[in-house]
Amino acid sequence: MILWLSKGKVVVQQSYANLAIGGKYNHLLSDISVRLLSEYDPEDVANAKEDLLYFATVGTFNQRDREKSNLKIFAIDTDQIESTRWEALKIRETADGKRRP
Repeated sequence: MILWLSKGKVVVQQSYANLAIGGKYNHLLSDISVRLLSEYDPEDVANAKEDLLYFATVGTFNQRDREKSNLKIFAIDTDQIESTRWEALKIRETADGKRRP
């Protein structure tokens, strides 16, 4: 699992667009799934056979009060995961319960 962070939203958008499916540099990333961090799903991480590349800005993590945050990374998504994406990202378990490096 790779987390690609940048200060600039435009840099993240352009890099994501160029490396995602259909992007002009996608061919350089064989067997890597390219996604936005807002699409993070612990089940995808646990069951992934390929490497996962997630894009986000550093501002995603720049919150003083995470409890009251309106950022999706800290929000509970009861339809998809039991804990916040932030906690799931820190754990990043495989299907057999081992922590990914």
